[in-house]
Amino acid sequence: VLDILQHIQALDPSQHGAVGYLVQHTLEHIQHKRHPVEPEVKRRSAPEHRDVQYSVGLIMKHK
Repeated sequence: VLDILQHIQALDPSQHGAVGYLVQHTLEHIQHKRHPVEPEVKRRSAPEHRDVQYSVGLIMKHK
């Protein structure tokens, strides 16, 4: 896909903006495939919550 876009960019300079955007988007997609981003895990380690055994929504069960 990247080769095709670069070929189009070389043939038709009037489409430089649109093709340039697609080239950039393709490069970002390739980079994301090589290095997938891990989802951010939010830890609840505040001292005031250490007695909480588990939580369901906003209801907490204490030991």
